[in-house]
Amino acid sequence: LGAHDLRAFAGINGGTDDAIGLELTGVDFALALVSEKPATGNTTQPRLWTSLQASAESAAFVGVDGLTAQADTIAITVNKASTDGLVVDYSLKAESETERKTAMTVRTGIDEASSIMFDMDGAEGNLLRASANLELDMFGFFQVSGGFAIEKKSAEVVLNDGVVSEVEAEANAPTELSVDLLTIGGSGVDAFAGMNGGTADAIGLQLSDVEFGLALMTEQVEEGSTAAARKFTTLKANAGEISFVGVDGITASATDLSVEINRGIAGTAGAADVVVDFGYRQLEVLSGPESTIVLDSDGSLGQLMRASGTLDFNLFNFVSLNGNFAIESSSKEIHLAGVDNATAGEVVQANMLTIGGSEVNAFVGINGGTDDAIGLQLAKAEFGLALLSDKDDATRSWTTLEANAEELSFVGIEGLTASAKDITISINQAGKLNDKVVDYVGTGATDLTIKTGNTTDLKLSQEGSEGETLKASGNLDIDMFGF
Repeated sequence: LGAHDLRAFAGINGGTDDAIGLELTGVDFALALVSEKPATGNTTQPRLWTSLQASAESAAFVGVDGLTAQADTIAITVNKASTDGLVVDYSLKAESETERKTAMTVRTGIDEASSIMFDMDGAEGNLLRASANLELDMFGFFQVSGGFAIEKKSAEVVLNDGVVSEVEAEANAPTELSVDLLTIGGSGVDAFAGMNGGTADAIGLQLSDVEFGLALMTEQVEEGSTAAARKFTTLKANAGEISFVGVDGITASATDLSVEINRGIAGTAGAADVVVDFGYRQLEVLSGPESTIVLDSDGSLGQLMRASGTLDFNLFNFVSLNGNFAIESSSKEIHLAGVDNATAGEVVQANMLTIGGSEVNAFVGINGGTDDAIGLQLAKAEFGLALLSDKDDATRSWTTLEANAEELSFVGIEGLTASAKDITISINQAGKLNDKVVDYVGTGATDLTIKTGNTTDLKLSQEGSEGETLKASGNLDIDMFGF
């Protein structure tokens, strides 16, 4: 069954001024319903297959004041099997540019030139896919526009349980897992959330040039198995710019923002987290009618949540802050200090939160950014902070900080000067009494590098044998009215 250049409406009061629903124009579609021909005398239920390819020039929601939704470049693809999951394969034959494994062209109109040729790849299994460019405005509070896509299919993914070792007996190939995969993606997305969106009086959060890909994966368990299906979630997103608008005296913006999330099964009793390792095998997520985003999260980091970008913040010229920042939540195997420098200490599986910054400039005071500024100014600071806790014993925790700054100064009062250069700060602490601190340079040391921005990082270097430390140093210069 095929159709060409259709108009369609779904909703209530269609064809009247009171219509409420979805209106589509320029719809083309091809639908194939296929039934197996059993051999003579075979009483087995015949298998059934459904294939659909459809497109539409535009779609719009009508009938509710303040709620508008419009879409164009709409495409829908369906390839389904009724029973065993083996779908019809319409992909090209090997080393052929024209011949397909199953060749099917569906007439879509009176004109013989009106037709659609199916091109679905059977390797993707049961497939449901839709993509479009969308514009949405909900009562001036939430607005979004850009390319979007949603896709459901079968896939093979690789877990992070492989072991790389030169000792053959210890090496182990990672687990390959069959999953039902749902992906949602967007590209070139602009969005606003707040009040009076689209007007000069807008107050809220503005995002521009956002790209994202979300993968939701559910393990395929064998029929009759009582095992619970494992679920995994992975997200990658970035935005050209995020800003707060609409309140005089408050500015907050971020550029080059990136977000990465990889979640699975949390490790217990000393076991590592189990997640999908996209560092081993990447996944392309459809993010619009003609765009994709690649998921490449490194499974060796375990369960991961990470965000980084460049931040600029000003609050009524009293507090201002700008620089590169990164925050990350993941799992980490840490090594505590040993009894002496030659002895490796306890190994702990830990949950880790790191916060880092680089090229950070800050001011606290009044009249910031003007010749009349009075307050404390910090220039070109870099820091890395690690907050760690034992996965199996929440009473155990560790804190490590390394920071440096080129300059710290007091400005704004004539005759009073205070400045410091080459400032360094080092902290290494254990939260529980008599616990050893984390060792970053000794025997069997913890190797930890903290992201301090999209492209910068800081490697921690505290020596566990020093025990708990609080250190600060710098060159200081103070002058109080020449007295």
